[in-house]
Amino acid sequence: MMIPSHPELTAWAAAHAAELDRSPGRPQAALRAAPLADYLGLPVPVRWGGQGRPLPEAVQVIASVAEGSLAAAFTLWSHWVVVYYLLESDNPELQETYLPALATGARHGSTGMANALKNALGLEPLNVQGEVRSAGWRVSGTVRWASNLVGDFLLAVPVQLAPGEAAAFLVPAERAALTVQPITGLLALDGTATGSVALAGAGLTRSDRLHRQLPAFLVQVRPYFTVLQAAFCLGLSRAALASGETNLRQRAPLMARYQVLRRQLTSGEAALARLAARVPAAGLLGEALHLRLELGELTLQAALLDLEAAGGPGYLASSPVARRYREALFLPVQSPTFLHLRMELESLCPSRSTTSATATSN
Repeated sequence: MMIPSHPELTAWAAAHAAELDRSPGRPQAALRAAPLADYLGLPVPVRWGGQGRPLPEAVQVIASVAEGSLAAAFTLWSHWVVVYYLLESDNPELQETYLPALATGARHGSTGMANALKNALGLEPLNVQGEVRSAGWRVSGTVRWASNLVGDFLLAVPVQLAPGEAAAFLVPAERAALTVQPITGLLALDGTATGSVALAGAGLTRSDRLHRQLPAFLVQVRPYFTVLQAAFCLGLSRAALASGETNLRQRAPLMARYQVLRRQLTSGEAALARLAARVPAAGLLGEALHLRLELGELTLQAALLDLEAAGGPGYLASSPVARRYREALFLPVQSPTFLHLRMELESLCPSRSTTSATATSN
């Protein structure tokens, strides 16, 4: 089962990949311009100005964009993840307020939930704390890593409200006591407007609350979150193997590895298509995490093969080969990291191997 591609998106992203990778704010501006603007409202229901299309179509778009630029695909991923957060929200007022703006790109979605994922594994406490006030909560703390932090962004934040009580909130960029500290000098994706966000006594009300119960909310949204991450792994793998294939005639010893990786890509693509069609059915998280890990590790192997096949020209910092390799190196550290994926898979299904398809097929 193949996942259809959108060649016009791939061609556009590839033509602008260098600036999308290195120019902060450029990927976010691209969301409001052709051709991405035609797809921006894809998962937003029609009643809020979107197209109301199912998750498999979002997977197609993310994968196609990632074939040309991971920075653009990651920016769109972060934006759409916030759309899915709102679709799973128990706050209709928040949906009415923000989904129309997300559908047009008037607002950018920024997912600051990495801390919540680590907290669920018992690795760290929630970094943002809330104190009850008459009209809501006063919250303080730091979201250490988030992207799309330009313009009128909407930041999803996990907040510890009391011992044993945590909720998810959506905080607009203009909220008082919110400060962004940009993080630059990244190995790749420097254009994604990544940074940390400090909340120093910011006021939040019930109208800002995405969901009353953070653990239940994570269970609902993580299949969407993870499947779309797997989609940009798929797209980057496609690009790396297509590029590597052009140089294999001169480097025949790589052919056997290429054929193994190509088979794994075909298998992973079929698995992703089946999985995306089943979300939001219950019980899919372990399968989604396993596939995300497999496709992430496959992408690393594909990018390395691409570099080996290209030889010296691929080592030029300005080459698409080098950029794809740098992009692939992001995947092991994006939350949930490869390490955290293995830890969670072991806790979910200890009898199931978390060894990647790349390793087992060799």
